[in-house]
Amino acid sequence: YGATGKNAFLGDTGIGTDAPTQLLHVYEGNGSAPTDANTHAVIESDSHSYIGIYGGTSADTGIHFGDTVIAGRIQYKNGDNSMLFGTNGSTLALTLDSSQNATFAGDISVPQSSKILFDGASGHTYIEEVSDSNLKFYVAGVEMLNMTNDHFYIPDGKKINFGAGDDLQIYHDGSNSWIKDTGTGGLILTTGLLEVYNAAVDEFMIKATENGSVILYYDGLQKFSTIGDGVQVPATKGVY
Repeated sequence: YGATGKNAFLGDTGIGTDAPTQLLHVYEGNGSAPTDANTHAVIESDSHSYIGIYGGTSADTGIHFGDTVIAGRIQYKNGDNSMLFGTNGSTLALTLDSSQNATFAGDISVPQSSKILFDGASGHTYIEEVSDSNLKFYVAGVEMLNMTNDHFYIPDGKKINFGAGDDLQIYHDGSNSWIKDTGTGGLILTTGLLEVYNAAVDEFMIKATENGSVILYYDGLQKFSTIGDGVQVPATKGVY
């Protein structure tokens, strides 16, 4: 016991053990804690083990980290039951409020091929970065959207729905592509020029011009068109 009212120990100190392995060694039961040169305090037990830090009803409790100054902290605010994490001079980095909502002060980085996971009873819903230019979205473990740096894919049978009652649907069923208007009203297209091509995009099928003609084609050849006072069929063609 020192003259200043402080205790000084010149070696390892044990509580519950006469063979401490660290500067402070608290021991209960027959636990066997690992040790290393950078560990200076150990609390071990063969049952549950906690460290309790308690303060007043509206006071804060926590742990500070650093070298010669406080550089980081974990802080619990008893007043509003929130927990704060600070880094880089105790600058606030993360707040967890009493409803388990998390607020990050900086960016959230997820390593490539890792997932942002939302747990669910029927399977996992998650977002996965497959590569630097490929991001996938899954619902209940089923891929719903695949995005790359220049386009996105929607798997066969998955629909893009518009309207409160799925009034307009766009999808591919594995065999055919569908645009389905099933809601109130009709399907309205507005344009000054409508051109419908074949799959190779090298032949017209239909061409409609605002305030002008509507032309129908067969195998890339014009067969029928509207004109100002009626319709027109090429002279070499017949009407059957």
